[in-house]
Amino acid sequence: MLVIGVLLLVVIMALAIGAVGGGTDPVNFYLWDHTVRLTGASSFLVGAAAGAGAIVALWMVSGGARAAYTRRRELIRLRRSQRKRLEQARAWAQARRTAAERDTRYQAKRRGRAQPARGPHTSGSVR
Repeated sequence: MLVIGVLLLVVIMALAIGAVGGGTDPVNFYLWDHTVRLTGASSFLVGAAAGAGAIVALWMVSGGARAAYTRRRELIRLRRSQRKRLEQARAWAQARRTAAERDTRYQAKRRGRAQPARGPHTSGSVR
């Protein structure tokens, strides 16, 4: 929409410059190997149409720019949200690993006190 609006604006400006170039005499437009001959009133109507087209083209350009800006802002917001969720997931995983390590150490200590060591090198071994 942005590119179409700019192209339309360029075409309309070329037509408007051609229309302004004439005075009270008939105006000749040379477009793509064709000659278009208009009177003063016709030149005015062409100018009015060019103005209306310019307004539409500018509206399209501003609409396209606004959509691109909105899309860019939304993408930035989504990236921030994703980054925040990833950081939270990493923090949660780290906390879970830390808790698991702490539980493992606690259980190892508890097992060491509750159960005597057994083996061939101890006096309480059973064969």
